[in-house]
Amino acid sequence: AYLVSYKSLDSIHKIDRTAGERIWSLGGADSDFTLADGSSRLFESQHQFQVLDDSILVFVNGDEVDGLDSMAMEYSFDESDPIVEEIWSYENDPGLFCFSLGDVQRLENGNTHINWSVQGQMDEVDADGELLWRLVGPLGSAFGYSERLNTLYVD
Repeated sequence: AYLVSYKSLDSIHKIDRTAGERIWSLGGADSDFTLADGSSRLFESQHQFQVLDDSILVFVNGDEVDGLDSMAMEYSFDESDPIVEEIWSYENDPGLFCFSLGDVQRLENGNTHINWSVQGQMDEVDADGELLWRLVGPLGSAFGYSERLNTLYVD
């Protein structure tokens, strides 16, 4: 199957590779999953995502019209359970809005790498949301999609 993020539909879809048919949708108007209160509005204009063992990590672009900043969000996720729960989130302070290219990645050490793309900033935060590392480009710089690799340095 393919997993496809549709920013303009506020949803992520699982598509059968052979038949080309939708298996399920997460978020948006046709979501097969909801929060405990029945809402399927999980994120706004999401971009990159990462499926983890029992959750899904999503970079949420936000919505400039409604004044919603970009953020990283994690939901409990099991394809056989229609109820999801927000279990973690991180928002920059002060807030940032990334209309394009933002992404998020859970690292092997449990920390989270967040690329604020068009804002020219990358962060690494721990599970408690504490900022551990930050890279800020000069004014006007932007980063494309990124992948953080763990590297072992030997002297």
